[in-house]
Amino acid sequence: MANTKDVIDHIDKYEKKLGSKFFDDWDIYVYPWAILLSDGSIATYGMLYDTIVIGPTTGNFKKLIKAIKMIAKKVGLHYLLTTTTRNPKAYARLSGATLIKTNVYNDSPTEYVFRMEV
Repeated sequence: MANTKDVIDHIDKYEKKLGSKFFDDWDIYVYPWAILLSDGSIATYGMLYDTIVIGPTTGNFKKLIKAIKMIAKKVGLHYLLTTTTRNPKAYARLSGATLIKTNVYNDSPTEYVFRMEV
């Protein structure tokens, strides 16, 4: 089981790296569920039609993706969607996902939408 210090450390790293608050970024209506790993890593997620959509995530990304893929397989889903406002090429390498859409906004960072097969 994760201890409080590890969870707080991961949230602090998220906030320092992104410059925004983890709980402000987590829209509980879009991403109503969360996974908490024993090392304190957190992934939020929700469902959109036949796809799991991954929200704010902090900690060991590869382990979190593995856990979410396991959930998707168990319920018969074939895709995960995830977004980032960071370097899309680096994100594609890290996640193994394919860039499918770019959303450019006037008042906030560009958002890159990725899809990965389960």
